[in-house]
Amino acid sequence: MLLKQGLIYRSIFNLHRISRDYLPPTLPFRDLEIRWLGDELGAFIKSPDKNTGIMVVGDPGVGKSSAVEMTVRVLASSPTLNGDRSTCFVHITDTVPRTVHGFLSEILNYLAPFKTTVGVSDNELASVLGESLVEGNLRLIVLLDQLRLTQGTTSLLNRLIELNDGVRSKPICLVVSTRAATAGLQGFDVTRTLEVKPYSKTQVDEILTYRLRLAGIEDVVDDQAKEHIVSQAGLRGDMGYAMELLAGSFTLSSQLKDTRIRLEHVTQVEASYLDVSMAMAVRRLDIHEKLLLYSICTLLSAKEQTRLSMGEAESAYSDLCLRLNLKPRMHTQLWCYVQKLYDLGIIDTFVGGRGQRGRTTNISVPHSLNPLISELRRQIKNMPRRYEHRV
Repeated sequence: MLLKQGLIYRSIFNLHRISRDYLPPTLPFRDLEIRWLGDELGAFIKSPDKNTGIMVVGDPGVGKSSAVEMTVRVLASSPTLNGDRSTCFVHITDTVPRTVHGFLSEILNYLAPFKTTVGVSDNELASVLGESLVEGNLRLIVLLDQLRLTQGTTSLLNRLIELNDGVRSKPICLVVSTRAATAGLQGFDVTRTLEVKPYSKTQVDEILTYRLRLAGIEDVVDDQAKEHIVSQAGLRGDMGYAMELLAGSFTLSSQLKDTRIRLEHVTQVEASYLDVSMAMAVRRLDIHEKLLLYSICTLLSAKEQTRLSMGEAESAYSDLCLRLNLKPRMHTQLWCYVQKLYDLGIIDTFVGGRGQRGRTTNISVPHSLNPLISELRRQIKNMPRRYEHRV
């Protein structure tokens, strides 16, 4: 009877409110960021002629895109700001499209879903989009989310800005959400870059409590389970990871017909958590790319640290190759591997600072290490038998 009551009680939960993508009524600890974005986007709505792109930088899960969406929500409810104009918002994540034509098509399809863009040039698309915005007295805010600023995406952004500059009154404001700022972007003023800091462990705890209350499940999560989620997500200040652990644990407990979310549910989800797209990207790597990534992950795990230098990664990779009777690749080739892993979103790279000599490249992995190591170990062990496996 107790189990039945628990299942009935669960049916009234709002599960959408514990998803990573849910935008709650308020964003705790992001008031300053929302105020800054409100000033910048409000200025664009009033006078788009002076618009340049806005860049929002920060680690995954710190609320970059949520802060932008919350700001747009606030601006949309301000009739005194919009006046006789309308402001549209388009949110595009860095999956597909990856071409200028693809981005423009997606934006145009949002505004006019039945118009075809097949066979239309980039310039024609930009002209149609720009003129329709100008004639309708519209402003368009486009959030390019989770964009990794590689050479290709930088060229793409510069082309988008160039096309926007060619339209009367520049009616489009591009907001780029990314891990780190970069040079070489036209139309992006460095003074209009917002850095969003990671959450502290205390802040993660408070936000998680708030989200549990919104979903109506604060009494269903055991204290130990909640403390573990806070502990793991608090290491990186990653609220998105906290919500993914919570949502996965809720699903697992439901499958097990358990009326509570317990510590063992959280640890089981944590141990096996690896995004499907990430698993596919890892499987497509060649053997030496996998060996380098495996070396990076195992070294980070063994040292219980969040980053390592390029030299440390290269040394660990060379040792692993020797154990497998493989000839290690040279430094230049390894650097190409690192760039590819970065472009795929598997690792992050940044230049070291205090305590490091010169411009040392540091490497971090913005994903849970254990499932990534398990997947790589399985694939390496399935290499041709002529290799001696000692992974």
